[in-house]
Amino acid sequence: MFCRGGATWRWRHDALHQVRETVAPDGGITQTEQDILGRLLSVNDPLGFTTQFRHSKTHAGPQGSVEEINRPDGVRELMRQNSEKLGESFTDGEGKTTHYEYGAFDLLTALVRPDGERLECRYDKLTRLTGIINAAGEQYQLEYDKSGQLITETDFTGRTLRYEYDAAGRCIRTTFPDGTHLNRRYNVTDQLTDEEVTHGESNRTLSTTTFRYDTQRRLVEAKNDAATVTFEYNDANQIVAETLNGRRTEYGYDSELDTVRQRTSAGITERFTRDPMGHLTSWQLNDHAPLTFEHDLRGQETSRRSDAGFYQTLGYTQTGMLTKQVAGDHHTQPDTRHKSLQRQWLYDHAYNLTMISDSLRGSAFNSVTANDQISHATWTGSGPVPMCEERFTYDKNLNITRRQTWVNEVLESESHQQQQQGRVVYSEHKGWRHQTHRINPDTGKPEEGKFVRVVNAHNITWKYDANGRLVEKLVDKGGYRPLEWRYRWDARSQLTGLETPEGERWEYKYDPFGRRISKRCTNRDRPGMDFHWNSDQLAEEIPLHSDGTPDDKNTIHWIYEPGSFTPLARYEKGHLHYAVTDITGRIQELLTEDGTIVWKGKPQLWGKEEGRSQEGAPSCRLRFPGQYEDDESGLFYNRYRYYDGDTGQYVSPDPIGLLGGINPYSYVQNPLKWIDPLGAV
Repeated sequence: MFCRGGATWRWRHDALHQVRETVAPDGGITQTEQDILGRLLSVNDPLGFTTQFRHSKTHAGPQGSVEEINRPDGVRELMRQNSEKLGESFTDGEGKTTHYEYGAFDLLTALVRPDGERLECRYDKLTRLTGIINAAGEQYQLEYDKSGQLITETDFTGRTLRYEYDAAGRCIRTTFPDGTHLNRRYNVTDQLTDEEVTHGESNRTLSTTTFRYDTQRRLVEAKNDAATVTFEYNDANQIVAETLNGRRTEYGYDSELDTVRQRTSAGITERFTRDPMGHLTSWQLNDHAPLTFEHDLRGQETSRRSDAGFYQTLGYTQTGMLTKQVAGDHHTQPDTRHKSLQRQWLYDHAYNLTMISDSLRGSAFNSVTANDQISHATWTGSGPVPMCEERFTYDKNLNITRRQTWVNEVLESESHQQQQQGRVVYSEHKGWRHQTHRINPDTGKPEEGKFVRVVNAHNITWKYDANGRLVEKLVDKGGYRPLEWRYRWDARSQLTGLETPEGERWEYKYDPFGRRISKRCTNRDRPGMDFHWNSDQLAEEIPLHSDGTPDDKNTIHWIYEPGSFTPLARYEKGHLHYAVTDITGRIQELLTEDGTIVWKGKPQLWGKEEGRSQEGAPSCRLRFPGQYEDDESGLFYNRYRYYDGDTGQYVSPDPIGLLGGINPYSYVQNPLKWIDPLGAV
């Protein structure tokens, strides 16, 4: 078969017409073995590593029922099915088992986690999901109309959303607990044309968003009170230009419909080339030296290199987990080349990160709970980086309830968090190391209560509104005036206003897609910022002059790996810096084109950054993939929500409800293993 650029794929079959060998255009050979029923027994990848599958003897059939997977690194995973071929259990390589229980009509009725805690599901007579009971006994309830449409949704906090539909079954109104309505209108082809926010019985209009389409049903304009976004297309229906409030980004494509050029109105031009497999082979920004890439036969990147000096090499385990990273200046002598930056990762048999060896920061060792959450993390320290140890305790709903921090073997911080319905409401702090940089530097005993959001813990109190959003944070200073932050939200749960303890008032604005496009201090002489986007990637930080006009000369441009939230480079005032990231895609270092380290982060487990730029060095406000830290609030803007690195939780409920997980406020279960770049998981 001929593919992109005339590349050829070849397959070899056996006497039963089963594929036994696949030859890729780059010469990589994948060999497969099936039994007489066509069930997959083994896969030998292009690097020669074999994964084997064993099937149930009682569930013989063309689809098979895999009961055992033996991976090339020796990891053995077990699965069990019931008589209906439904998965009853999964046991990972560490022997931790998750069980599944079913009822009538093969509906899932319970999930039993490895720690023994249960999550239960409830259904009505029509087999519709009506409720979920979490490990703490709290209930999530769903109610439907006679047409089977969801009309009320009550989450674990008691927050109820109500939905209304038109005769075509389209949702035309969502009513929030505070009486705010989000009204929707559609065209004859069921495309959303208007969103209007009204309040109360008066239906007073608060905001309007409109969407306009061309004759081919392509979105060509989206507009709200803060922004107008327009799109242009080619004959293949690909976006060739996007304009946000006058800032334009253009895209060019090759015959395979891959992006080969990207240009912004700020004068930034990116060029891409790819090999016959579609892998990126070179990237160039304006007239800077190109960055070239190499990949192994599995398609994993093994190196990137610039003639100016920068290079990075990567190594992987037999199962494709990133295990080695070296970066620096390839012009240096071989005997000193690896001394600037080298990093190694090791994993357990459940693929949890258990060890990091870092030439700049020392070594880290992690222990995990039965649910794969970090329970104990230790950094040995290196040079100016002190030894640090953290211990975490979690509640039944997997929220952090206690954190202890030792630095150089001295207990410097201990924290307790009280949760109510998955939200932090109270936190007790003792022994702050750095008042603004310590993740959960708190100490105290958690009060008994529900287990969903942090509400209090001795000297910090969080308060939420009827819609479940953080509206006030109070820090008791022990006889001194308490520190108070106040938060203001719109009907889409977008943070629109902040008042700090210093009396600063900040205003935030968003485009029709919910992307934050500006922040400004309205009552003090504080520098504001505009933001520009490339789809869901934050592409530009644009500082503002005192009169509110953009300071384009000092704009910071962020470039990402194609199709990813992992930063590739930073560009400011003609200076290009390459990003070196960890296994999650978080920036650890920024290097110049010649491979010199000019910024080094010092991230804490749950996201807070202790690293600070040296004078004259580039700044970096990017945190976990998709996050941007605001100095004025300490929160991380995370596309659809805001994340608090102190509590390890979001400050508003998940906009996609149960689709984002069982806890509407949680970030991820293990920040060394998962990411949430959109704030909607």
